Amino acid sequence: MTVSGHPVGEPQGSSLSRPDMALEQPFSKRNRYSGGAKEITIREDAPENLRYVVLQTAVDLGWAPSSLRTILCRVLRVPPDSGNWSEYPNIWSEVESLIYRCDWYKVYDIIEAMYASFAKHDAQNRQQDAVQFAQAVNSFFEEEGIGWQLVDGQIVTRGTEAFEAVVSEATAALQASERPTAANHLHEALQDLSRRPQPDLAGAVYQFIEIILPKISMGVSYVT
Repeated sequence: MTVSGHPVGEPQGSSLSRPDMALEQPFSKRNRYSGGAKEITIREDAPENLRYVVLQTAVDLGWAPSSLRTILCRVLRVPPDSGNWSEYPNIWSEVESLIYRCDWYKVYDIIEAMYASFAKHDAQNRQQDAVQFAQAVNSFFEEEGIGWQLVDGQIVTRGTEAFEAVVSEATAALQASERPTAANHLHEALQDLSRRPQPDLAGAVYQFIEIILPKISMGVSYVT
């Protein structure tokens, strides 16, 4: 199916004529002025400004309302309004209504679905929409104290800067030492801690044990 000559699910407009449509960096980003990540105060919520940023970032990357509507309707399991056919204001208003009225956790489902669609399009068109979308969303999470992050297309829990630094360094060290299995267990542990409404603590402990046991069997001490 096409809309104005462009396949539904792909961006329309100037981005199709460019090898890569980069998001413009504001003054504060270009000059690295930042107040740092805010204390995490939001987890089980998707405030209105997050919903706004998700849509606006997609539009800034060149994605048309009809393309976004396809993604949102699929996630929310609702049919598109057949009476809306013009990109603006009809379909755009429909898209806004869908994301502003849905449950908070569905917003994070939408973010993951949008990333997946962007990544698929990028692979076919040599663009960087998914990467730029993830960077914009994660930057917003940090600036607004939202305890989530978009990693490899999935929303996972985000801790303090110190916690994230340790996890990042541990993962890199495990991969560099050619222990991808341990790195995978660490990733799965973080996934278990991200589960809501209750984190899967037992699952996280199991994954950590899977990392430690091989070392213990080799006689490596963890006593500090």
